[in-house]
This record gives sequence, structure tokens and C-alpha cells, in this order.
Amino acid sequence: MLEEQLTETTEDSVETTRLIEAMNDCIGKLPERSRDLLRQRYEADHNASVLSSLFNMRPDAIRQSLTRIRAWVKQCIETKLAWR
Repeated sequence: MLEEQLTETTEDSVETTRLIEAMNDCIGKLPERSRDLLRQRYEADHNASVLSSLFNMRPDAIRQSLTRIRAWVKQCIETKLAWR
């Protein structure tokens, strides 16, 4: 029983590592402005209103950009994980 749990934990850890590597690789392929937008949104925890000032864009344009960036990153990750 303990051996099964250890195996599952190791498999989960490997899968998580693969996911993180794929995500970092995909984010690294984004244009610099898109990476900066993601960083400001998720690392600095800024909302669309704050980001609109930083990026000189309307809040709705910020939200749309983030939606498109997230969709692209998701597709990139899925593609990378399908090839492994």
C-alpha cells in the first residue's frame, strides 16, 4: 500500500515537472510584451485597471489580450505534452 502511494506520488511529481517545463517553455516563446503582461498580472497580481495604466491600453483590451495569451499558452502546452 505504501509502495503504491509512493509510486503515485512520484508519477504525479514527474507529470507536474513536465507541465511546468512545458509552461515555462511556451511562455518563453511569447513576445516580450505578452510575457510582461502575464508577469504583471500574475506575479505582481495587478488587475486590468492597473495594467491598463502600465501598458497604455483600455482595461477591456487588457482582458482580451490576456484571454488570447492564455489560450495560446494552453494550446502550446497541450501540444508539447502530446509529443512527449
